[in-house]
Amino acid sequence: MRETVALGLRTLREDGLSEACRAASRQLHRTYYGWRNGPSFNAQGVDIHDEDWDNLIILDACRYDTFEACHRLDGRLERRTSRGSTSREFIAGNFASRQLYDTVYLSDNPWYGRLYDEIDSELYHFSLCPRDAFDGIVTHPETVTDAAVEYDERFPDKRLVVHYMQPHAPYFDAGGAERYRWPADGQACDPDELERAYRENLELALTEVERLLESLTGQTVVTADHGELLGERLLPCPFRQFQHPGGVYVEELVTVPWLVVDGGERKQIVEADEPADWEFENPQEAAVERQLEALGYV
Repeated sequence: MRETVALGLRTLREDGLSEACRAASRQLHRTYYGWRNGPSFNAQGVDIHDEDWDNLIILDACRYDTFEACHRLDGRLERRTSRGSTSREFIAGNFASRQLYDTVYLSDNPWYGRLYDEIDSELYHFSLCPRDAFDGIVTHPETVTDAAVEYDERFPDKRLVVHYMQPHAPYFDAGGAERYRWPADGQACDPDELERAYRENLELALTEVERLLESLTGQTVVTADHGELLGERLLPCPFRQFQHPGGVYVEELVTVPWLVVDGGERKQIVEADEPADWEFENPQEAAVERQLEALGYV
């Protein structure tokens, strides 16, 4: 409780009453769900590695309801509960203390790299996508698709994870041009405008997912690491909340899509005895921190 009061007073001084109320509400939710689930991740969530898939496509911060309304992909749509309301929790909950020499991971999200030295996780191979949009904050989804096609050809006998940053902010428009970086631009948040931007960002990513699916073999699942708040009023404090605060395991944040797509003949997955001959090239810590701050995590 002292932490909640101190956070509220500090935010009140710096950002005003409405943001102080939202900050206090987020802290109360973190305390409640942390008491129920523990401090690291949502213990009620599904372990992705126990599920049946050859390829796992992750859409960052993708709500189930928005995905259901937007997607036109052929497949069987189900629901899953994520192990996190943030990417950090999702990575910790699914990759910590694991030796996964049958899995390769191509990502536009920096959190696996940020946590690499902490979570004792071993993959057969991991690669970060080159940043080519919004001054190096994220990768254009078209670039992720191109890289994923090459990555899959390079590792045809491994489970493939491809992690798009969208529909997470910053937002592209429907044509793929840079739109805006809310909230980093300091713009006032209009929930209706935010929802439109979020939806367009998802639709752009889904176009690229559809293109990627044309190149993949085996069973593919399209899912999300967590959802997103678009101005919902959460109890116990009914103030509008945005983004995806950590430790807040409400439906909008942890209920994610799980679209199963049949790609024909299954992959023949081979688990190696050791990882590929590679050395993890993590960006400098300061660069990662700047990127995470721009994405709203710091």
